[in-house]
Amino acid sequence: MQIGESLLYWSVRLALLLYAASVVLQLGGSGDAARRTARHCWSLGCGAFLVHVVAAFGYVHHWSHASAYQSTAEQTAQRLGWDWGGGIYFNYAFTVLWLADVVRWWVAPQYVPPRWYIVGLHTFFILMIFNATVVFGSPVAAWLGGVVLAALTAAAIFRVASQRRTVVPQS
Repeated sequence: MQIGESLLYWSVRLALLLYAASVVLQLGGSGDAARRTARHCWSLGCGAFLVHVVAAFGYVHHWSHASAYQSTAEQTAQRLGWDWGGGIYFNYAFTVLWLADVVRWWVAPQYVPPRWYIVGLHTFFILMIFNATVVFGSPVAAWLGGVVLAALTAAAIFRVASQRRTVVPQS
């Protein structure tokens, strides 16, 4: 395996695992240590994803947006029967949103964004992860993505269930 291919695949796998670790910590952890560790996982995951983006553009698309667009169109046509490369813009948005959120978290570490922001951000991220792994990924990527998405779903269900148990009904 060439270095570019190794960077391409292992950086995104690492990003996915760090994203999942951060989300699990955010859902299940309490206190400053859990939040700080979640922020570090979030930031390192974003860094690993940026390595993936650089590897994809440098080694696969030779720094050409047109090549990335065409490749996205070909993959979309092959998997979904729809010859459209516009999905690349969702990838750009994903990259910008993750990087912006990392910056937000380091600039204001105690700030807790509103629920709509958190739910919206993670819904978009989970849709992107599902598409990248299950829909467009290799069998290994689909398996890894499925495991990560199942773990995140379990963590979210556990969080909701534990919050309901702590709510005392009023008489």
